[in-house]
Amino acid sequence: MGEDGSQAGGGPDGRRPVAPGRIVAGVDGSDPAHIAAQWAAAQAHRRNVALHLVHAIGTTRETLFTSEETIRLVRAAGERLLSVTRDRLAARFPGLEVTCELLSSGPQEALRGLAAPGETLVVGSRGHGGFSSLMLGSVGLGLVSDSPVPVVVVRGEPADGAGRPVVAAVRDEDDRPWAVMAAQEAALRGVGLRLLSVWGLVPPVSGVVSLLDGSGTAAGRHRERIESLAEAVRAELPGPAVEVAVEPSASAAGVLVDASREAVLLVMGNRRSGRTLGPSVGRTAHAVLHHAHCPVLVAPAPA
Repeated sequence: MGEDGSQAGGGPDGRRPVAPGRIVAGVDGSDPAHIAAQWAAAQAHRRNVALHLVHAIGTTRETLFTSEETIRLVRAAGERLLSVTRDRLAARFPGLEVTCELLSSGPQEALRGLAAPGETLVVGSRGHGGFSSLMLGSVGLGLVSDSPVPVVVVRGEPADGAGRPVVAAVRDEDDRPWAVMAAQEAALRGVGLRLLSVWGLVPPVSGVVSLLDGSGTAAGRHRERIESLAEAVRAELPGPAVEVAVEPSASAAGVLVDASREAVLLVMGNRRSGRTLGPSVGRTAHAVLHHAHCPVLVAPAPA
C-alpha cells in the first residue's frame, strides 16, 4: 500500500468498521487545501477513522452588511465545493467514510470548535477565501497555538514514504508524548522513526571533537538523555525502528527544516515560552511551519 493508502478493504460494500477519532480537514478550493484534504483522506484511511471536511464561509460577522442573496450564493458555492471534494476523495479511497460541514463562522473558530479528544486537525500551508493567510498569519498560527488536539500543516507535495522516516523533534524526556505519537505515525506507514535533537552549544572548531565525544561532556550527557527517551519509546511501541540523531547547531529551526527534506512527516510539540501571555507558538515551530518540506504535525502544549 502506498502513502495514499488507496488499497480497498473491508466488507462486501467496501466499508470498514470505523474507529473513533476522526480527521478534520479545512477546505477552501485552493491547491494547498486540496493537497491537504488528500493527505487527510490518506491519514484517515490508514487509521481507519472517518474524515470530516469543513468549509468556513465566515459570514457570521458580515451578515448585517451582506444581502441574503449573496449569502445564499456563498453557501451554495461552499456546499458544491464540499460535495465535489467528498466524492473525489471517496472514489480515491474506497471504504473511507467522508462527512461534510458548512459553517458560517471563521476558519479558526470553525476548526477549533470541532476539535474533540482523539481527533486531528489538518490544514494547508496557505489558502484563500475562508482560509486566507492560513499558516502565514494570525488565523493559522492561532489555530496551532491554542488547539487542544494535534494540528497537521501539509506543505508541498507529500512524499510517498518509501525509505523516508518520520522525524520527531525532541529536547528531553518531557517530549515523550509526541515522540510516542511520532512512533505511532511511523508504525502506520511501516517506516522508521528518527528522534532528532539539536544541541545548541556550538564550540570553536577545535572543540568539535570533544563535543561529539560521548561520556564526560555536556553533549554526551544530552545524547544519553535522548537515548533514554528512545528506549522508552521502543518499550511503549516496539514496532518501528528508532534511531537517535543529535545535531550541534545554533539554529534548531534550520536543522529541522533540512531534516524535513528527507522525512515523510515531521512531528514536534508546541513548547510555549513561560514569558508569553496567552496562546503562542514558539520561534522554532513558527519558522518550521513556514519553511518545512514535508507535512508538519504539531502536538498541543501541555495544559
